[in-house]
Amino acid sequence: MNKTKGCLIANFATVPLKLGQSALIEPDSPLQLGSLMPENGVIFSDGIEDDYLQFNAGCIAHIGIADIQGQLISQKGRQRI
Repeated sequence: MNKTKGCLIANFATVPLKLGQSALIEPDSPLQLGSLMPENGVIFSDGIEDDYLQFNAGCIAHIGIADIQGQLISQKGRQRI
């Protein structure tokens, strides 16, 4: 991973290194990811690739804290997530 022009750029075609560092996403500083994948780049958050977003070269994802809290609706009923 490289930090370039205020953007965190990750190549998702490789296995990320475990650096032993972590950070929290703050309301005023979202995580920004830029894609270097020329084609077939995808981004998804729930482990299910079927509901992916295209994430090819030049795309930038801004990941931040939502304004509202979601609810998981399952056969067992509603649960806060």
